[in-house]
Order: sequence, then C-alpha cells, then structure tokens
Amino acid sequence: MLVLQRKAGESIVIGDDIEIAIVSVGATSVKIAIQAPKELVILRNELVETVDVNKSAAAKDVNVEYLKNFIAANRKKGQETQYKKSLDKKRKQQKPIEKQQSCFAEENQTENQE
Repeated sequence: MLVLQRKAGESIVIGDDIEIAIVSVGATSVKIAIQAPKELVILRNELVETVDVNKSAAAKDVNVEYLKNFIAANRKKGQETQYKKSLDKKRKQQKPIEKQQSCFAEENQTENQE
C-alpha cells in the first residue's frame, strides 16, 4: 500500500484517467473528490463489505415454501388492515349523512302534520 500525504486543494493522479483531489480536511474526516471514467465502479469499503455479506446470505439455502406462506400471511394482514380502514372511513362519512337524513325526515313529518 502506498501512503501519501496531501493538503486540501492538492491531488493525486492514478494512470491517465483517474484523479483524486483532497477537498477539505476536518478533525475526524477528509473529503475527497474522484474524477474517473463513468464505467469505473467506485464504492466505499463498507458498501463492498455489505454487498459481500448479502451475497453470502443469498447463497444459503432458503425454504421457499416458508417464504411463500409468510408473504401470503402478511399480504392478508395488510389487506385486512386496509379493509378495516376503508370501513371506518365509510362509517365516519355515513354518520353526518344519517344525521342530515333524520333531520330532514323530522322536518317533513312536522310539515305533513300541519
């Protein structure tokens, strides 16, 4: 590993088409800018490690039938919740309408009696 010391505003050139510039230096971090061809993939190390962990987890045997049942059960729960919410909303909307209808009916009865 090559270790170089650079100050803010200075840069390092790798090959013909990659430049790494030091943008700023803080107490606990260094901000860098990387100019490279678009086809070159540049990732932070922690992302590479996460991708590796995910790949190894995906490579393990998975009980597909269990996953199907789990997804179906959760889908049903979600649908029930949505159905209950829509019913509650309809009930709330119906109450004012019922009150208006009963008031209107009472007025009609009063008029008809006179």
